[in-house]
Amino acid sequence: MLKRAFAEIVQTHGLFQPVELRMLHRDGSWYVFDGVVNNLLSDPAVQAIVVNARDITLRKRAEEALLRSERYFRALF
Repeated sequence: MLKRAFAEIVQTHGLFQPVELRMLHRDGSWYVFDGVVNNLLSDPAVQAIVVNARDITLRKRAEEALLRSERYFRALF
């Protein structure tokens, strides 16, 4: 899947939609990243594929904890 996505990015110029992906850390835990890819290979000043990403693992964990808490309290009432 990653090879297919990269091939599409290389063939298509411009900005791609934001993407969220999980990556396995060497310690066995999963990290979640939010990012955007911009194919600037045709731009003579850049000639690269630019990826801007940020780690949103803590935010995702907090969202999951909130959902669990909401389910718990709804079950009480």
